[in-house]
Amino acid sequence: MLSSLVDFCRKDFLVRRCPAQVYLGVEHLAENEDAMRVVFVPTKDRFRPPQQIISSPGFPIASGVNPRPIFIRDVGFDVHCWAAAPQLADQSLQVQADYLFLDGLINQVCLSITTLLQGAWRQSGGDTLQDTAWAKKGQGYVLHATAEMPVVDTDFRGAIDCTAQTWDEILLSFSVAVEMLDPSADPAVTETTNILIPQPGT
Repeated sequence: MLSSLVDFCRKDFLVRRCPAQVYLGVEHLAENEDAMRVVFVPTKDRFRPPQQIISSPGFPIASGVNPRPIFIRDVGFDVHCWAAAPQLADQSLQVQADYLFLDGLINQVCLSITTLLQGAWRQSGGDTLQDTAWAKKGQGYVLHATAEMPVVDTDFRGAIDCTAQTWDEILLSFSVAVEMLDPSADPAVTETTNILIPQPGT
C-alpha cells in the first residue's frame, strides 16, 4: 500500500515539478542532510468490517466483484516533510521563506495523495517540528494520516499488482523497478533484494 503510494508521489512530484525527494521508511529520517525531503513512515493500523468502503482509482473496489474484501485495513502512516527556501541575502527573512516553502510542500503531499486515493484517506492532524536538528537547515512538519486498503479473499499478489498473476511475475516486476531506479545497479544486489520477497510454499 505505502510502497505504491510513495511510487505515485515520486512520479507526481516530477510531473508537477516539485523538487522534493520522496522516501519510505523510518530509516531515511536519519539521513536528513538536506531539505526538500518527504519521508513516509508506517505507524499503527486498524482493522474493521468491509462496510462503507471508500473506493479510489488507485485501489478500486466494487460490490459483487472478485476479489472480495473481507476486512478493511486502515493503514496508519506519518509523512515527514522538510522544506527550505533558497538562501536569501536578507537573513532576517529566511525563516519566513522556509515556512512558505514548507506550506507548499505540505500542499503538494496532500494533493498527490488525494490524486491517487481521493476520499480513501483521512488526516488526523499534523505537528510542526520545533527544536530539532532539521530547523538548522529548514522547517519540518509531520502529517498524521490513514488510508483504506482492503484485505481480500485471494492471494496478496492481487493487491500488489493487478497485472501480475504469479509471485514470480511480481518478483520480475520488482527487479525491473530496481533497475529503472538505478540502471547501474549490480545484478547481484538486485538478486539479493529479491530474496526478501516471499516465494510460493515458503
